[in-house]
Amino acid sequence: MVSQIQGSVAAFSTETVASSNVPAASDNIFEEILQRAAQENRQNLDASSGGISSAKQGKAGLEAMLGNQPATVAQSSTTAASAADSDTSEAPFVPTFQSNVEVTNSYNGQSTELNPMYFATSETAQHLADKFGTGQVKEEAAYSPGNPYYSSASLYYIETPNGQWLNAGLLAETYVRMPEAQWPGLADQEIRNAIAQAGG
Repeated sequence: MVSQIQGSVAAFSTETVASSNVPAASDNIFEEILQRAAQENRQNLDASSGGISSAKQGKAGLEAMLGNQPATVAQSSTTAASAADSDTSEAPFVPTFQSNVEVTNSYNGQSTELNPMYFATSETAQHLADKFGTGQVKEEAAYSPGNPYYSSASLYYIETPNGQWLNAGLLAETYVRMPEAQWPGLADQEIRNAIAQAGG
């Protein structure tokens, strides 16, 4: 009888059960215990197989989405690309003009405010000269010597590729009407057109 019981245990369990572990009970109770143990073994085996299969399917889906890259690698590469974009992008150009520009009548001392759009700063003039011209900037008085009028600021001109000189303030004013932040590249195109029409 003991050998028969041990044979039954070996048939239903994944491990060999020693005879000392066999409960001293009637055949019916012992058979019920063996059946329950076998059923639990099958359930555990099925559950573990299903878990492994689900995990493999989940991993395969994740690899398909990430192009066979680990999630951390994909995330770090995306972050690096964003940082590179932010490093290479430039702030939109905003021109600056000289403030409180006036013309004074040397006869009576009366002063009149002038349009600042004619009077770009030297920094703005240099930016335009580097971008659209030869890089050369010259400064001139608003009124020629001997004129009874004189201004509180000088005018800046940029040299075009064919040697003409254009007022930097009037070119820079294009960025006031067409801000780069709102219309990227539009002011640049207008200035190129103006230089071309001027024969520059």
